[in-house]
Amino acid sequence: MSHPPATTAPRQAAGIFILITVLLDMLSFGIIIPVLPKLVEEFFFGNTAQAAVLYGLMGTA
Repeated sequence: MSHPPATTAPRQAAGIFILITVLLDMLSFGIIIPVLPKLVEEFFFGNTAQAAVLYGLMGTA
């Protein structure tokens, strides 16, 4: 019984998939991090103190 030759195509495809996933994650962090403080403040109708508390709690999670 002979075994089929080993190929690296599945391993290379998995590596590319992981690279694209990490790239999309970093892109989404780069978009949301600058916007998030003002967005949280809007949820509290401009109350900066309450927004800061919630933003701090989200940062520790």
